[in-house]
Amino acid sequence: MIRPKTLQQRLVFFLLLPIALLLLGVGAFGFVTTRQALLSQWQEATIGKLERAAHRVDMKLQQPKELIQMVHGAAGSPHGRAVQEWALEKLRNSEGVADVRTTWLGEPGRLPVDGVCAPEALSSHGPGHGPSSGHGFAPCRLEVTTPQYDAATECEAVIVHSDFKGAGGEIFGKIEVFVRLAYLLEDAIPARNSDGFKVFLVDDCGEVIFSSTGERTRQTFDADSLEAATMEATRTSHYGTILGEGYPPQNVSGFFKLNEAPWTFVLVAPGHVVLRDLIAFRNVYFAVGGGMIVLIILLIRSLAGRVVATIQEVSQAADRVAQGDLEALVRSPNGGSDELARLIGSFNSMVAQLHERLRLKEAVNLAQEVQQSLLPQSAPRIEGIELAGKSDYCDETGGDYYDFIRPDGSDAQSIYIAVGDVVGHGLGAALLMTTVRAFLRSRLAMPGDLTEVVAHVNRLLCQDTDRTVAFMTLFLARMDPLRREIRWVRAGHDPGLLYDPITDTFTDLQGGGVALGIDSSYAFEEGVFKELAADCILLFGTDGIWETENPAGEAFGKERLKEVVRLNRHLAASHLVQAVSDALESFRDGAPQTDDATIVVARVADGQD
Repeated sequence: MIRPKTLQQRLVFFLLLPIALLLLGVGAFGFVTTRQALLSQWQEATIGKLERAAHRVDMKLQQPKELIQMVHGAAGSPHGRAVQEWALEKLRNSEGVADVRTTWLGEPGRLPVDGVCAPEALSSHGPGHGPSSGHGFAPCRLEVTTPQYDAATECEAVIVHSDFKGAGGEIFGKIEVFVRLAYLLEDAIPARNSDGFKVFLVDDCGEVIFSSTGERTRQTFDADSLEAATMEATRTSHYGTILGEGYPPQNVSGFFKLNEAPWTFVLVAPGHVVLRDLIAFRNVYFAVGGGMIVLIILLIRSLAGRVVATIQEVSQAADRVAQGDLEALVRSPNGGSDELARLIGSFNSMVAQLHERLRLKEAVNLAQEVQQSLLPQSAPRIEGIELAGKSDYCDETGGDYYDFIRPDGSDAQSIYIAVGDVVGHGLGAALLMTTVRAFLRSRLAMPGDLTEVVAHVNRLLCQDTDRTVAFMTLFLARMDPLRREIRWVRAGHDPGLLYDPITDTFTDLQGGGVALGIDSSYAFEEGVFKELAADCILLFGTDGIWETENPAGEAFGKERLKEVVRLNRHLAASHLVQAVSDALESFRDGAPQTDDATIVVARVADGQD
């Protein structure tokens, strides 16, 4: 089975081909319907003509029949003889009647006088030879013979005859009325014409009584002819039409039976003449319909081809864009405002925006590079303390911050640890984070305790954030391994965790304070913890750790964080940081990271006094 692969092939198979088949089907259905209607009209018209011809002949035969019946009915009545004489005279004078003959079969020598039965014969025939006076004849049966030449009248005539019978069925005589055949068929059968029409008058035996071809001798139809098929149809139907073989049929016929004689009118005509209008309609229908179908398909093909060409051009331009050519634009073929023009415009706009986004991407990458360079590349070596930290950003840049800062002066063994979290993430958070880092490092180079340092940084930051809603939480601690103590200030940040592996307990490094950049006059508090135990672990982080969610929406939480620390308490600081990072990655189980996550670990070395 052929499967279309390209868009153009699909348009041909799934659009043009179905539409062509649909149009052809509708056209064929319309032609068949109209053809049937025209055939029905022709059949009705043909049958109507034959019916009128048969009716004319029936009317001409009906008058002599009625007068014969009058002769029969008047026998035996008081004024029967007068009525019979009037009826006989009426018959002789009727139009188309060539002769009226009566024959009386009474007593020997009692024969009609001058062709007319004797008066006494019409009323009484003597004893034992007919109905007695006052009795009529039995009901008559009228018959019509086939046309034959009569020498006496010197014409071809049809004889309408009837026997005179008594009540017992005995025959007393008969009456014969000769009706000229030419008179019967006058105005019924048309003369020979150039269109090839033929009209026949056929009896019940299938013999031709008369035809419009001029043949005067009796004939029969061939067994395989259309006429023979027509005669076969007359045995079951009073009227109808027959189509011959071929298309259009070589000949067509119609027939209609007479009521007053056992004859049938048959009309035979050439198919191309009778169906001239139908054939002309067919030719015009197929010419116009075929032309319209071709025109519609060409229009659809033209439109579809334009669509396909435009899509191909856009696809090729997209391939060039994918290869780095950001100058690949598509020109509108007609400069219009239709869907294709809008598609091209949208593509060109997308390429321009992509170019701009790539420039922005380069700027963001540069900002990421700068921000990453501001984070500690490695932890400083401080006797008695093992340090490690890591920040995972959900975007290229983020607002999480951690730092290890060694103060200037004689007390070189102490270390400042800073962990911060800017509200939000992204490029704006990164800018605020770098600002706070610069303020903090500058301020730590000057004398003062932790509260003074944080308060000073807060005042400087408030000057930049008074017209915005940006702020940053900060946990700033100073570890002194010689004194075995840690001091800290919380500026809205989560407390640090102190884990003692000997007692297997966690202690929160609490303390009050608001985030930086909110209140410039806020007075921060300093917390202190002395006598740090050997191998104890200090952990500082941002909320991106414990607020990490798995696909089910469940948060990682601080209890899982504590369990990770507990299970990996024997590891070095850098390995413990990696263990926390791996635990978060496993917990997310493919769910996207929605916030920056920072973890800093400080382990007090074993053997410190």
